[in-house]
Amino acid sequence: KIVKECRFPKIREFKEKCKPQAIICYGKSFWDEFKEAFDLKEEGKKIENGKIEIYPEEKVILTPHFSRYSLMPDDMCNKVINILKEWKVKLP
Repeated sequence: KIVKECRFPKIREFKEKCKPQAIICYGKSFWDEFKEAFDLKEEGKKIENGKIEIYPEEKVILTPHFSRYSLMPDDMCNKVINILKEWKVKLP
């Protein structure tokens, strides 16, 4: 409750202020919290049979955690990379 009341508004404020090229949220068990933290109101586009969810307008990607290869194998990592390329995300 404290995190939602104190941190979520600061996360949204930080996103608005810094305008990141994209945001990747790791950990499927926290997708509902990520949606709330980033104020994602519309329905996300599900890809890879719902294993990845993207919000193109907000440039947010929800994925399983990359540390679990069984949930996030190379082909799904490549899918995320391709989405970032489509969104023209550039690394410094």
